[in-house]
Amino acid sequence: MNNAELTRSIPNDQAQLIAQIVNQCPSSIAVAHTDGSLIYCNHTFSHTFGNQQGESILDIFPHTFAHYSLSHVVERLRANSEPIHVIESQSDNECLHDGERHDWCVIKISLLQIQDRTLLLFFIEELTSTVVNNLRVNIKLESIVDHLPVLIGHVDHQDRYIFANRTYEKFFDCSLNDVIGKKVEDLIGKDAYLERKPYLNRVKQGESVVFDNAFFMGDDIRLLQLKLVPGDSELKDYYIFAQDVTELRSFQKKLEYRAYHDSLTGLTNRTYFVRSLRQAIERKQTDIGLLFIDVDGLKDANDRFGHDVGDELLKRFAELLKNTLRPNDVVSRLAGDEFTVLLANLDRPETNLTDICERIQASLPSAMVIDNNIVPCSCSIGATYINTELEFDEEKWLSIADTAMYRVKKQGKGGFNIHLEL
Repeated sequence: MNNAELTRSIPNDQAQLIAQIVNQCPSSIAVAHTDGSLIYCNHTFSHTFGNQQGESILDIFPHTFAHYSLSHVVERLRANSEPIHVIESQSDNECLHDGERHDWCVIKISLLQIQDRTLLLFFIEELTSTVVNNLRVNIKLESIVDHLPVLIGHVDHQDRYIFANRTYEKFFDCSLNDVIGKKVEDLIGKDAYLERKPYLNRVKQGESVVFDNAFFMGDDIRLLQLKLVPGDSELKDYYIFAQDVTELRSFQKKLEYRAYHDSLTGLTNRTYFVRSLRQAIERKQTDIGLLFIDVDGLKDANDRFGHDVGDELLKRFAELLKNTLRPNDVVSRLAGDEFTVLLANLDRPETNLTDICERIQASLPSAMVIDNNIVPCSCSIGATYINTELEFDEEKWLSIADTAMYRVKKQGKGGFNIHLEL
């Protein structure tokens, strides 16, 4: 290509030296007018893309400059002295001189001001397939990592941040420049750092650690689940993955409450009770008892006064039962008019069970006034002591207490029966 207009003001020997240096460069170099028409290129450019004299850079990279308008690029360059980097991924193979594919290039565009003329300098570097794949992966990973709603950090053995994703900016309301190079202690505060230091020591010893921790963010408390993963065993660096689980934990608690509680009375349900009884049996506890309680006359109340009155009877009975027993006793509504209680700390089982049943019966009024209706109120109780040496499962023990309760029903209701399996 004719480069006379580029070297007109440069002494001939200097121009030759510059040309030799540029032609030795393994990357493609070209100069064009601002409309893209080429006026100079080095040997690498010519070898790669052919002799393009009189051609336009737009013809060589049609896909790139269909996406990045050259006029827009020029405007950006004039507004900002920093060069623009473009990744070319779909160049026109028919324009290539050496017959090889050059689908991936990094294009760096800068402004050249020669006398009163503005030109464009193109510095084009081809990428091998390995570099391309790594570049593509890295670009995607960087974008993915920055958009994840998870704090991702890389910390050295001195607890100093080497890397942090952009989620740090949102969570700590700062820029990445305020995070990279800063110590964990300086970012989260001394007190919080001292609380977490045992976990940091463990990860430096090669152990992965997962734990929940609360952070005060202004007037708000956020719960983070942190996972610390060791890096290089010799460097003792590590990675931090922290996810805000405040809403998740709250939602989990609501789901757990619904799964294990009766919606009408607020007591724990059959699922929770059976699990608690099973765990007590598996632990071989020797001080536990079981009550099976039936609310007498619920069907009659529903038939005479309606289900709203029946529901209110169950709610009041549940509240009375809960207030009569100890806080560590597990009180549950099994189903319908059936309630169960898991008692602990029985040092004299038969005496203790008798005292508790008498206390429940004494606490019940003979009737309750519900919606101006006088509703009879009584209950039948079956009780047993859980003898874990017998190797009965939880359903067997429930059956024993249920059978004891039905003995009371047959005798006229409103009392209790204790059956001990010795």
